[in-house]
Amino acid sequence: MTIARLRSMIGFAARSRRLYFGALAILLCVLAILSAVGIEMTTVGKFWTDHFDPFAGMAVLIVAVAIWFGEIRQDWYDSLPCRLTVVFQHGDEGAVREVMRCERAGLSSVGEMRALGQQIGAQMVGERTLDFCAPSVEYHGGDIDDKRDGAVYRHYTVVLRLRKLPAAIADLPSDEVLVWRAPFDGEPTRERYLQGDRLG
Repeated sequence: MTIARLRSMIGFAARSRRLYFGALAILLCVLAILSAVGIEMTTVGKFWTDHFDPFAGMAVLIVAVAIWFGEIRQDWYDSLPCRLTVVFQHGDEGAVREVMRCERAGLSSVGEMRALGQQIGAQMVGERTLDFCAPSVEYHGGDIDDKRDGAVYRHYTVVLRLRKLPAAIADLPSDEVLVWRAPFDGEPTRERYLQGDRLG
């Protein structure tokens, strides 16, 4: 292990486990103070057995239940179906606008967001490929969503910036966006652009 990796790992542990290290430091300080003022360790041991030991046992039980609940929550989160909203933007840095959006398509794997987004965009405009700026792809989300239709799922968004408008939407007015929504049995429709719906 290199020095840089070790330093990074120690820094991560210090940031993410700050509470535990703080509690351990306080305990060591208390024991040092008790020893410095002349209280014998047998007295400390009796206090530990009579008063602190039952509390520590209860705390261990609470921590175990919390960890178990956390694992159940993580397993539940991992089991949720995923949905993907694909947003296509066009324009220069100063005047980028949304031109196409597909809302909440089925997503089998988080790793396929970009490829699926490209396929969806090509299907929306009836072209084989889209000319987009590959380095500017943005990913958002992973949050649990249960607001729209009562179903519970993880919602992701991928934003692709087109370098050239496809022929099917070359005449798209600046206040409209091409939208495709579930159940995806019809064709995408042109709708008035709503600023609040930018990321689906």
